[in-house]
Amino acid sequence: MAELNIGDHCAKPDCKQLDFLPIQCDECKLIFCKLHSSVTAHECQAPPRIVPDLEMDAETKLPGQRCQFPSCDKCELVPLKCEACEKLFCVSHKQKEVHQCPKLWTATHEANAERKAGLLNAEHLDRAALQSVSRPLHHASESSTVKSASKPVSRRSRATAARLTLMQAKMHAKPAGRLAASIASDDRFVIRLSASAELNPTSTEAVPFFVGKTWPLGRVLDFAQEHFSVRTSKAGSLLALRQIYEHAADESDVRDVEDLDLSRTIEDCERDGTLQEACLLQLTTAK
Repeated sequence: MAELNIGDHCAKPDCKQLDFLPIQCDECKLIFCKLHSSVTAHECQAPPRIVPDLEMDAETKLPGQRCQFPSCDKCELVPLKCEACEKLFCVSHKQKEVHQCPKLWTATHEANAERKAGLLNAEHLDRAALQSVSRPLHHASESSTVKSASKPVSRRSRATAARLTLMQAKMHAKPAGRLAASIASDDRFVIRLSASAELNPTSTEAVPFFVGKTWPLGRVLDFAQEHFSVRTSKAGSLLALRQIYEHAADESDVRDVEDLDLSRTIEDCERDGTLQEACLLQLTTAK
């Protein structure tokens, strides 16, 4: 029966032991047993490796790189580079504030920059748009149509005012009733509701709410009547929802104000452009 070729004999002349897990020397590349695997144990005859000297600093003759902070004489094998001024420093002077980095951006600089930017933005601010949203949203004592302004408002100003109104309404919108709180975000539609002075003289400010896109306008009217505490008997007639056009340039730019069809859904009115998010709907008496 042939012998199994397992392991190898130690290359050390006075050993020759069979080792099943022999170790090869990295220097002389010979095979040795566990006891003679080290360089000193088998008296390795391979020439010694030449280890390059560490880089010496030209001024101090010390290994490593000298810190570039003026009053520091430390040398670091691995110096730290400032990403702003691109100089090399020791651990003690690595911070921008410590080595007085010329490109240090302090809190004072930042405050001055923000102030300067604010002044520049103020010069180009659209005042007409801000004034249109900073005044009270709507008072029911006013006419349902928009009064013509002393100065015509540009289309750009009206668009900016509409965007600001939408942003404010979305930030402060509350659910229109307990069931509305469970409406998914994609199915919500933000509106603003107010009541005419004849129905509720103590509360004419517009309040933002979100409703379901599948809700009929009649359901919105019922919620508005409940929220503003309006009784049908007080109204003396049927109730209606009427859209108030706030951002029109003048009266000629306002559509004919009609009571909304309560049988239509929010989604249908949005699709044909009758309603847009953050529109102002007023609870009033039917025409």
